[in-house]
Amino acid sequence: MNKNIREITFATVPLSAGGPGSFQLRLRSYLEQNGIKTSNFHDAEKPDCIIVVAATGKVFRLLLEKIRGRKILHRLDGLHYFSLSRSDSLKLYLRALLVNRLMWFIRKYLADHVVYQSEFVEDWWIRKYGKVCTSQSVIYNGAPIPEQISDTDGLIENSCKLSLICVEGNIQDDVATVSMLADIIRGLIRESKISNFYLLGGVKHRLKKAMREFPMVKVLGRIRREEVTAYQRPGAIHLCLEFNPPCPNSVIESLANGVPIVGLDTGSLRELVGDDAGVLIKYSGDPFVVDRPVNTAALVEAVNTVALNYSQYSKNARRRALTNFSIEKMGESYLDVITSTLSG
Repeated sequence: MNKNIREITFATVPLSAGGPGSFQLRLRSYLEQNGIKTSNFHDAEKPDCIIVVAATGKVFRLLLEKIRGRKILHRLDGLHYFSLSRSDSLKLYLRALLVNRLMWFIRKYLADHVVYQSEFVEDWWIRKYGKVCTSQSVIYNGAPIPEQISDTDGLIENSCKLSLICVEGNIQDDVATVSMLADIIRGLIRESKISNFYLLGGVKHRLKKAMREFPMVKVLGRIRREEVTAYQRPGAIHLCLEFNPPCPNSVIESLANGVPIVGLDTGSLRELVGDDAGVLIKYSGDPFVVDRPVNTAALVEAVNTVALNYSQYSKNARRRALTNFSIEKMGESYLDVITSTLSG
């Protein structure tokens, strides 16, 4: 137990689905296992430190706590840009605008320490808004890593039994994403390397309708966190469709379970996957505006490459997670940052 830290409060309540909620629940569990009380903002007594995950509307309360001498740690996500550039919803546009401004204000004026969840996110914020005077660090997300996973050696000769999974909080249903997904599935059907394709996450009508064409696609929608792991298992390949992912928990969870990754080499994905835990392809356009079509043939080829040497990719994925993305490593890093912030 760290006797110098009694209570840490979180300014946002963890959501029931999505990466930020998973991150917060795992960090809180780690802190409590180390003898530190955690609380929500509204019922905090005398917290030593306040952790803000992305943004909160309770800015005046944060300002008051800062005046009282409480330390504030700001864990930053990527900027919301998709809804600003490609959404036809005024509600989503205004929400993205508000969240970005709240994150900017907290980072610039209230935070005593800023944690970026990847080097990509750090670089993004600095390029957009410049550096801040407070201390900063990069801490990757962590995931539970099973002690053992199924042996994958036999899957090399039986690659047709592999499944493809896409795990997102919300799977985009813009025309470009739907068209890209359909082209990938047609390519996979021709190659016959994949038996099933599972879509896990929020799925809207346009995407559901487009996927009815393909019997191999199972649209599962949002399911409970504990049910997702039934699909993140050896024998699966994780297809990451997101442009500029900040540090997706779903990718780290797949790596931890020995599931290789296929996706576009944008955002933080290279930091997570490295060179041997999957195959990432270059995107020839600007990933922030998606100004060119995705090379779906290259993505299909990437899936085939992983399928043909599945066992090795699977072992590399799990090894990478054990080395870099355990909950213990994430928790220790946050505890070190909190301790140094309180003593500063």
